[in-house]
Amino acid sequence: MRFSVVSATREEGRKFWWVLDTEPETQPKKPFAKEMEAGRLDVSASGSGEWYLHVVTAARDGSLASEAFHLRVCIDMLAPPAPVMRSSTHPLAPRRSKVRDIVISWDEPQDLSGIVGYDYTLYRSGVMGMRKEKSGSTTDKTMKFEKLQPGLWDLSVAARDGAGHAGPPGKYPVFIADLQDLCVSVKSESWRVSQVGMEVELRDGERVIKKTKTDGNGEAWFKDLQYGAYTVIVGMEKMNNPLVFDHVKLEEGEAHVLFEVSLAGAAWTICRNSLRFWIQSSWVDGGRVEILDRKEAKVVAHRFVELAKAETWLECAIPAGMLEGFFQLMGGPLNKLQWPPIRFVRLP
Repeated sequence: MRFSVVSATREEGRKFWWVLDTEPETQPKKPFAKEMEAGRLDVSASGSGEWYLHVVTAARDGSLASEAFHLRVCIDMLAPPAPVMRSSTHPLAPRRSKVRDIVISWDEPQDLSGIVGYDYTLYRSGVMGMRKEKSGSTTDKTMKFEKLQPGLWDLSVAARDGAGHAGPPGKYPVFIADLQDLCVSVKSESWRVSQVGMEVELRDGERVIKKTKTDGNGEAWFKDLQYGAYTVIVGMEKMNNPLVFDHVKLEEGEAHVLFEVSLAGAAWTICRNSLRFWIQSSWVDGGRVEILDRKEAKVVAHRFVELAKAETWLECAIPAGMLEGFFQLMGGPLNKLQWPPIRFVRLP
């Protein structure tokens, strides 16, 4: 930093004492103060922050001849942090959405010299590598992009501060898709052992879309389906009737829909804030679902949902803020069945 110190009386040979520190009202005194004559003063600070230059006129006998002058200086040698972005219209990829218009916003990053603007780039990956779609600058903290084509889009936003520094970019990936994937996971009656080689059929009304068998993980995948409601049929061995689950709905907001089936005759899935159950008709007499919020092996909250007699599937909201919990099926045929609690994890 460079300053000019001038004598108010223009008297030649006048001495000044000065100190540079982080205190707002320091009085320059020997032996800590440095001496200089009127003219140019070059000073170096050890880091970013608020610094104060204190200057006082020295009398010829070595005493102070004036009140100290205090000059506040803001030094910013650091780039601003990356903006943390969020969207009111789209979840983070790989979660999917059909909406073509994206709204993304962020809070102003903390910076010593203040944020003066943002540089952004919106791009979509192409077959030949990254293809830039749109870039520019803005002073707003909310941006809207309209009529985007399906695909994986990335928005990159970097902040610029008043000291001329450009920070690292914050990134927000968005997956726009007209299609959704369905994974049917078949497990044993206890919900714990994956079942390999089970035949799974997917129907749209009476039309059979695809038949396949579960793989080594007990999963059967159905790719690139139109959003809507489907029927899932799981074939059973030894002349048992197949398990039929109606109204398995594919929705936005998930990377794929995971539909878990138990050979006991029940199924479930989690879609954003909802926990959904499918049951066979024999379960509706007296059955219920209990949601348990467990912390440190203690049950801290209960929620019961009765299984309606007229429906073979139901939906209940997961309590706000619950990212991990348990649910338990109770009742069932003859009102005697009760399965162990089943753990679920929900993305934030």
